[in-house]
Amino acid sequence: MASYAKEKGYKRVALFVTDVPAAITGANALGKPVFQKSGVDLDVISIPRGSADATSQVTSAIGKKPDALALVGDATHCTSVFKAFQAVGATQPKFVIQPCVSKTVDDAAPGQLDGSILFTPSDTDSDDPEAKLYRTVMARYTPKRQTDGYAVTGYQTVLGLARALKGISGEVTPASVTSTLKTARNITMPAGHGLTFSCDGSAIPSLKALCSASSVEATLKGTKATDVRTVNAANLFAA
Repeated sequence: MASYAKEKGYKRVALFVTDVPAAITGANALGKPVFQKSGVDLDVISIPRGSADATSQVTSAIGKKPDALALVGDATHCTSVFKAFQAVGATQPKFVIQPCVSKTVDDAAPGQLDGSILFTPSDTDSDDPEAKLYRTVMARYTPKRQTDGYAVTGYQTVLGLARALKGISGEVTPASVTSTLKTARNITMPAGHGLTFSCDGSAIPSLKALCSASSVEATLKGTKATDVRTVNAANLFAA
């Protein structure tokens, strides 16, 4: 999001985050410095978990005249914030993450997802071979489940782990799994639109547990991703 905001020349972004410690701490400790490095001010606005009405928080944030509005939270959070955007007539570009891209959200706040920029580790809609594989696997093994929202997260995590551990040998122990993961380099990201990941600590040196600084960006038409592209923001994490 910071990289995109810099590219567009935005100066201020309002980030609406679910009010849980992990999300708020991450937004302030990691998000703010990264946005600052991009020359963009980040206002972090917390929304109580499960809140049905975020109008007051959105109204206050809009008063600071942000160039874009970003959401980090689950589908319930996204629904609440999108409804508030409708209520106040917010017209700024919107940034969302994968959990927002749900039919539930689209039905509750019609039209709000349209034109939003999606930032996600996965591509489920394009003609990329990995996206096709995802849809094929879902159709074969869980045909009644929606393929939007969180569904791809579990798929990507499990298949990514399997691919990273392909070269493991001998007895499978916590130590052997860890050592194998640390040697995993340039592994194809499941549903990743051509992205790869490496778990040797080189992706983001300050966050050794993360295996990639790359992301998929797309423009939404309802819950469908269009104009899918990739971006690497490793430079924003450099010392």
